[in-house]
Amino acid sequence: MNSADSAVRGALLQLTSTPMLAALVAALCAAMVAYATAQALAARRVRTTPDLPLPAHGLDHALEGMVILAPILTALATLLAARALIAALGTDTAPIDAVARLVTALLVVRLGVFVLGLLLGPGSWVRARGTRITVVLWAITAVALLGWLDVIEAALNRISLIPGKTQFSLWALLKGLVVVTAFVVVASLIARAIERHVMRADQLACWESMPPAWMSPRSTCSPEPSASGSGSACRQSPATS
Repeated sequence: MNSADSAVRGALLQLTSTPMLAALVAALCAAMVAYATAQALAARRVRTTPDLPLPAHGLDHALEGMVILAPILTALATLLAARALIAALGTDTAPIDAVARLVTALLVVRLGVFVLGLLLGPGSWVRARGTRITVVLWAITAVALLGWLDVIEAALNRISLIPGKTQFSLWALLKGLVVVTAFVVVASLIARAIERHVMRADQLACWESMPPAWMSPRSTCSPEPSASGSGSACRQSPATS
Protein backbone atom coordinates (compact mmCIF):
# COMPACT_ATOMS: atom_id res chain seq x y z
CA MET A 1 0.00 0.00 0.00
CA ASN A 2 2.81 2.38 0.91
CA SER A 3 4.60 1.64 -2.37
CA ALA A 4 1.42 2.39 -4.34
CA ASP A 5 0.92 5.66 -2.47
CA SER A 6 4.54 6.61 -3.11
CA ALA A 7 4.17 5.89 -6.81
CA VAL A 8 1.01 8.00 -7.07
CA ARG A 9 2.63 10.81 -5.08
CA GLY A 10 5.69 10.71 -7.31
CA ALA A 11 3.57 10.81 -10.45
CA LEU A 12 1.60 13.80 -9.16
CA LEU A 13 4.77 15.65 -8.25
CA GLN A 14 6.18 15.02 -11.71
CA LEU A 15 2.98 16.16 -13.44
CA THR A 16 2.83 19.36 -11.37
CA SER A 17 6.50 20.25 -11.80
CA THR A 18 7.44 23.52 -13.47
CA PRO A 19 8.80 21.98 -16.72
CA MET A 20 5.72 19.77 -17.12
CA LEU A 21 3.32 22.66 -16.50
CA ALA A 22 5.25 24.85 -18.95
CA ALA A 23 5.08 22.12 -21.58
CA LEU A 24 1.35 21.68 -20.97
CA VAL A 25 0.68 25.41 -21.38
CA ALA A 26 2.80 25.50 -24.55
CA ALA A 27 0.93 22.48 -25.95
CA LEU A 28 -2.44 24.12 -25.25
CA CYS A 29 -1.31 27.34 -26.94
CA ALA A 30 -0.03 25.37 -29.95
CA ALA A 31 -3.34 23.50 -30.19
CA MET A 32 -5.33 26.75 -30.12
CA VAL A 33 -3.10 28.32 -32.78
CA ALA A 34 -3.46 25.23 -34.98
CA TYR A 35 -7.24 25.22 -34.55
CA ALA A 36 -7.50 28.91 -35.40
CA THR A 37 -5.34 28.39 -38.50
CA ALA A 38 -7.45 25.46 -39.66
CA GLN A 39 -10.69 27.38 -39.17
CA ALA A 40 -9.36 30.44 -41.02
CA LEU A 41 -8.18 28.36 -43.98
CA ALA A 42 -11.44 26.41 -44.10
CA ALA A 43 -13.53 29.60 -44.05
CA ARG A 44 -11.41 31.20 -46.75
CA ARG A 45 -11.63 28.11 -48.95
CA VAL A 46 -15.40 27.87 -48.62
CA ARG A 47 -15.85 31.60 -49.27
CA THR A 48 -13.66 31.70 -52.37
CA THR A 49 -14.34 28.32 -54.02
CA PRO A 50 -17.28 26.45 -52.49
CA ASP A 51 -17.24 23.72 -55.15
CA LEU A 52 -13.50 23.35 -55.62
CA PRO A 53 -12.73 20.33 -57.82
CA LEU A 54 -9.92 17.92 -57.17
CA PRO A 55 -6.50 19.31 -58.06
CA ALA A 56 -5.16 18.34 -61.46
CA HIS A 57 -1.73 19.96 -61.57
CA GLY A 58 1.42 19.79 -59.50
CA LEU A 59 1.06 23.34 -58.19
CA ASP A 60 -2.51 22.64 -57.10
CA HIS A 61 -1.35 19.52 -55.25
CA ALA A 62 1.39 21.53 -53.54
CA LEU A 63 -1.06 24.23 -52.47
CA GLU A 64 -3.51 21.65 -51.17
CA GLY A 65 -0.73 20.00 -49.19
CA MET A 66 0.31 23.32 -47.68
CA VAL A 67 -3.29 24.02 -46.62
CA ILE A 68 -3.49 20.59 -44.95
CA LEU A 69 -0.11 20.93 -43.22
CA ALA A 70 -0.42 24.61 -42.25
CA PRO A 71 -2.14 24.00 -38.86
CA ILE A 72 0.52 21.46 -37.86
CA LEU A 73 3.31 23.79 -39.01
CA THR A 74 1.92 26.68 -36.98
CA ALA A 75 1.62 24.42 -33.92
CA LEU A 76 5.22 23.31 -34.33
CA ALA A 77 6.39 26.91 -34.73
CA THR A 78 4.52 27.86 -31.53
CA LEU A 79 6.17 25.01 -29.66
CA LEU A 80 9.64 25.99 -30.87
CA ALA A 81 9.07 29.59 -29.79
CA ALA A 82 7.86 28.39 -26.38
CA ARG A 83 10.88 26.12 -26.06
CA ALA A 84 13.22 29.04 -26.71
CA LEU A 85 11.42 31.03 -24.02
CA ILE A 86 11.54 28.16 -21.51
CA ALA A 87 15.24 27.59 -22.20
CA ALA A 88 15.92 31.31 -21.70
CA LEU A 89 14.24 31.10 -18.28
CA GLY A 90 16.53 28.26 -17.29
CA THR A 91 13.80 25.62 -17.03
CA ASP A 92 14.21 22.02 -18.13
CA THR A 93 13.10 21.62 -21.75
CA ALA A 94 12.78 17.82 -21.81
CA PRO A 95 8.95 17.76 -21.57
CA ILE A 96 8.42 20.34 -24.30
CA ASP A 97 11.02 18.58 -26.44
CA ALA A 98 8.90 15.43 -26.22
CA VAL A 99 5.81 17.39 -27.27
CA ALA A 100 7.71 18.90 -30.21
CA ARG A 101 8.83 15.43 -31.33
CA LEU A 102 5.22 14.23 -31.26
CA VAL A 103 4.06 17.18 -33.36
CA THR A 104 6.92 16.63 -35.80
CA ALA A 105 5.90 12.99 -36.11
CA LEU A 106 2.33 14.12 -36.81
CA LEU A 107 3.62 16.41 -39.56
CA VAL A 108 5.62 13.62 -41.19
CA VAL A 109 2.76 11.12 -40.97
CA ARG A 110 0.20 13.56 -42.41
CA LEU A 111 2.53 14.42 -45.27
CA GLY A 112 3.12 10.75 -46.01
CA VAL A 113 -0.61 9.97 -46.02
CA PHE A 114 -1.28 12.95 -48.30
CA VAL A 115 1.41 11.88 -50.80
CA LEU A 116 0.15 8.29 -50.71
CA GLY A 117 -3.38 9.51 -51.45
CA LEU A 118 -2.08 11.43 -54.46
CA LEU A 119 -0.26 8.37 -55.76
CA LEU A 120 -3.33 6.17 -55.40
CA GLY A 121 -5.60 8.68 -57.13
CA PRO A 122 -8.48 11.00 -56.16
CA GLY A 123 -10.95 8.18 -55.56
CA SER A 124 -8.72 6.06 -53.35
CA TRP A 125 -9.65 4.98 -49.84
CA VAL A 126 -6.49 6.59 -48.47
CA ARG A 127 -7.50 9.99 -49.82
CA ALA A 128 -11.08 9.63 -48.59
CA ARG A 129 -9.99 8.60 -45.07
CA GLY A 130 -6.76 10.54 -44.80
CA THR A 131 -7.52 12.09 -41.42
CA ARG A 132 -8.49 8.80 -39.76
CA ILE A 133 -5.46 6.99 -41.15
CA THR A 134 -3.23 9.83 -39.96
CA VAL A 135 -4.63 9.64 -36.42
CA VAL A 136 -4.11 5.86 -36.21
CA LEU A 137 -0.57 5.96 -37.58
CA TRP A 138 0.35 8.92 -35.42
CA ALA A 139 -0.97 7.20 -32.30
CA ILE A 140 1.24 4.19 -33.04
CA THR A 141 4.22 6.47 -33.68
CA ALA A 142 3.57 8.42 -30.48
CA VAL A 143 3.47 5.21 -28.44
CA ALA A 144 6.82 4.19 -29.92
CA LEU A 145 8.37 7.61 -29.30
CA LEU A 146 7.21 7.66 -25.68
CA GLY A 147 8.75 4.23 -25.06
CA TRP A 148 5.47 2.47 -24.36
CA LEU A 149 5.59 0.07 -27.31
CA ASP A 150 7.53 -2.67 -25.49
CA VAL A 151 5.11 -2.61 -22.58
CA ILE A 152 2.08 -2.82 -24.86
CA GLU A 153 3.69 -5.59 -26.92
CA ALA A 154 4.37 -7.65 -23.80
CA ALA A 155 0.81 -7.16 -22.57
CA LEU A 156 -0.75 -8.12 -25.92
CA ASN A 157 1.53 -11.15 -26.26
CA ARG A 158 0.04 -12.52 -23.05
CA ILE A 159 -3.46 -12.47 -24.58
CA SER A 160 -3.86 -15.76 -26.45
CA LEU A 161 -6.68 -15.96 -28.99
CA ILE A 162 -6.44 -19.72 -29.53
CA PRO A 163 -6.62 -21.92 -26.43
CA GLY A 164 -4.28 -24.88 -26.21
CA LYS A 165 -0.67 -25.42 -27.17
CA THR A 166 -0.83 -23.26 -30.28
CA GLN A 167 0.29 -19.74 -29.49
CA PHE A 168 -1.54 -17.01 -31.43
CA SER A 169 -1.60 -13.81 -29.45
CA LEU A 170 -3.41 -10.56 -30.04
CA TRP A 171 -0.08 -8.93 -30.91
CA ALA A 172 0.45 -11.50 -33.70
CA LEU A 173 -3.01 -10.72 -35.05
CA LEU A 174 -2.26 -7.00 -35.13
CA LYS A 175 1.06 -7.60 -36.89
CA GLY A 176 -0.73 -9.72 -39.48
CA LEU A 177 -3.25 -6.96 -40.10
CA VAL A 178 -0.42 -4.47 -40.61
CA VAL A 179 1.27 -6.78 -43.13
CA VAL A 180 -1.98 -7.31 -45.05
CA THR A 181 -2.68 -3.57 -45.13
CA ALA A 182 0.82 -2.86 -46.41
CA PHE A 183 0.35 -5.50 -49.12
CA VAL A 184 -2.96 -3.93 -50.19
CA VAL A 185 -1.36 -0.48 -50.39
CA VAL A 186 1.57 -1.73 -52.47
CA ALA A 187 -0.79 -3.65 -54.77
CA SER A 188 -2.93 -0.54 -55.21
CA LEU A 189 0.14 1.52 -56.11
CA ILE A 190 1.21 -1.04 -58.70
CA ALA A 191 -2.30 -1.22 -60.17
CA ARG A 192 -2.45 2.58 -60.35
CA ALA A 193 0.89 2.73 -62.15
CA ILE A 194 -0.22 0.07 -64.66
CA GLU A 195 -3.49 1.90 -65.24
CA ARG A 196 -1.69 5.15 -66.00
CA HIS A 197 0.70 3.36 -68.36
CA VAL A 198 -2.19 1.70 -70.24
CA MET A 199 -4.11 4.97 -70.53
CA ARG A 200 -1.01 6.75 -71.86
CA ALA A 201 -0.44 3.95 -74.39
CA ASP A 202 -4.08 4.17 -75.53
CA GLN A 203 -3.78 7.90 -76.06
CA LEU A 204 -0.60 7.49 -78.08
CA ALA A 205 -2.20 4.77 -80.21
CA CYS A 206 -5.22 6.99 -80.77
CA TRP A 207 -3.11 9.90 -82.01
CA GLU A 208 -0.97 7.65 -84.19
CA SER A 209 -4.09 6.24 -85.90
CA MET A 210 -5.18 9.70 -87.04
CA PRO A 211 -4.59 10.65 -90.69
CA PRO A 212 -2.11 13.46 -91.36
CA ALA A 213 -3.27 16.98 -90.68
CA TRP A 214 -3.12 17.94 -94.39
CA MET A 215 -5.61 15.14 -95.17
CA SER A 216 -8.15 15.92 -92.45
CA PRO A 217 -7.37 19.29 -90.91
CA ARG A 218 -10.68 19.52 -89.12
CA SER A 219 -10.60 16.22 -87.18
CA THR A 220 -9.46 15.50 -83.69
CA CYS A 221 -8.90 12.27 -81.80
CA SER A 222 -10.02 11.51 -78.28
CA PRO A 223 -9.96 8.16 -76.44
CA GLU A 224 -13.25 6.79 -75.21
CA PRO A 225 -14.22 3.60 -73.38
CA SER A 226 -14.61 0.61 -75.66
CA ALA A 227 -17.86 -1.30 -76.04
CA SER A 228 -16.61 -4.14 -73.88
CA GLY A 229 -16.06 -1.75 -70.98
CA SER A 230 -12.32 -2.35 -70.72
CA GLY A 231 -9.61 -0.23 -72.26
CA SER A 232 -10.40 2.57 -74.65
CA ALA A 233 -11.13 3.04 -78.32
CA CYS A 234 -10.19 5.88 -80.62
CA ARG A 235 -12.92 8.22 -81.76
CA GLN A 236 -12.46 10.91 -84.36
CA SER A 237 -14.67 13.93 -84.15
CA PRO A 238 -14.78 17.21 -86.06
CA ALA A 239 -12.65 19.89 -84.47
CA THR A 240 -14.37 23.05 -83.45
CA SER A 241 -13.12 26.16 -85.15
